[in-house]
Amino acid sequence: MPRSIARLAAGAGTAALLVAGVPGAAGAAAPGPAVTTADTDTITWSLTPADAEGADGRRRIALELEPGRSTTEHVALTNSSATSVTFDLSAADGYLTANGSFDLRAADVEPAGGGAWIELEDEITVAAGETSVIPLTVAVPEDAVPGDHPAGVAAAVSTSDGPVTVSNRVGVRVDVHVPGEVSAAVAVADVTAVHASSWNPFEPGTVDVEATLTATGNVAVAVDQAAAASGAAGLVPQARSAPTTPVDLIPGSSVRTSVQVPRVWPLGPVSVDLTVTPTPADGVDAATSPQTVTVTAWAIPWPQLLLVLLAVATVLGLRAVRAARRERLDALLAAARAEGAASAARYRAERSPVGPPG
Repeated sequence: MPRSIARLAAGAGTAALLVAGVPGAAGAAAPGPAVTTADTDTITWSLTPADAEGADGRRRIALELEPGRSTTEHVALTNSSATSVTFDLSAADGYLTANGSFDLRAADVEPAGGGAWIELEDEITVAAGETSVIPLTVAVPEDAVPGDHPAGVAAAVSTSDGPVTVSNRVGVRVDVHVPGEVSAAVAVADVTAVHASSWNPFEPGTVDVEATLTATGNVAVAVDQAAAASGAAGLVPQARSAPTTPVDLIPGSSVRTSVQVPRVWPLGPVSVDLTVTPTPADGVDAATSPQTVTVTAWAIPWPQLLLVLLAVATVLGLRAVRAARRERLDALLAAARAEGAASAARYRAERSPVGPPG
């Protein structure tokens, strides 16, 4: 499904808000946003990979071309609106957003990679309810370096509201692979591990592991991550993360990822191993090897300490209550003995005969 980005560009007193929707590597193209123009017409459209006859069911356009070679591809632009619409067409380089989704650079950003190799019309008018097949030429320069060059094409509609122009666009991903020596390397940096205790002192907690993954090779990769935690001289049994969804990276992209290790008891320092294994995408033959980064997480048993403090406080409180009771009982007994002694003295005094001195 298309994802959206927003970029605000200001110039000559006019702000242009560019909203692009581009299907990811595994997502199919879908209708673009519904745009309401100043005259209340609603414009809805979609852009999909195609052959010369029309949409061909592909989810993206994937090409392998030698340097100096070119080919013609097609996209199908469907205008689902009730009125004829003129669309702006453009090609752009692909990149990953902060959350790891594939998108295209804004139309006002000059392409420097695969987007610069794509030529197509600047605009096209499509009648209401009709579909137009648009040819595009992908020409790889002679000096192109081996590897993957992600790009895409987009169809946009602009509307104006005073000084502000809003441009909505949807696109199709175009991946160009140039054969040659390839690398599927991934760098792992800024690895952190934080233990989160369970509110229940009789349950273990979890360790959240985060890392920044960067594709330092020249081909797209799917990265598997696995984490394991153990420590406290064997007092903390080893715990492992559940299988995770692979992280897709394109050359030069970076993504912040997270993995959770469940059932880790808080017994002091815990050694956490994060293992990252890249796999080349699209069946590219490239040697890869897993790499492991080890960090330490301090698992302080706060709930357990609070439980112990509560137990100690309870014991001390009970002892204090017992001591106070004993003191009160001892005081009552002492008072009773004193009262008894005083009563006995008075009794003896009353019973003793009193006579004249001899």
